[in-house]
Amino acid sequence: MDGLAAALEAVAGTSSRKRKIGYLAGWFRELDDADLERALFLLVGEKELSIGYSTLREAAERASGWDRELIRLCHREVGDSGEAIALLLRGRSRPEPFSLEAAEALLARLQKTRKTADKVELLVAAWMR
Repeated sequence: MDGLAAALEAVAGTSSRKRKIGYLAGWFRELDDADLERALFLLVGEKELSIGYSTLREAAERASGWDRELIRLCHREVGDSGEAIALLLRGRSRPEPFSLEAAEALLARLQKTRKTADKVELLVAAWMR
């Protein structure tokens, strides 16, 4: 997932379509067939996870120890739930790489899970692994 994050950050940092394609193509070349399939699924997959902002916020509260108001302010300031949560968890979770295989497994479990509380538990466990 670190490679995906770096490629997407590079893509976000340029307006050149050719460079965007180059960044993604370079990362795709590094992947074996199984991870390439996972990466494409993560980038263009159309699976419904039914995870809204309130579920993410609740999981962020539990994982980070920060209160709801601080999480709301951080989200408003940053403008992106994922980035806000990553900043709030910095130093609280172990900085271990999260493989594409682990991401695929987590997404499959989240998709099958119906109760919000169970989704929160899965997210907290993934973030704090």
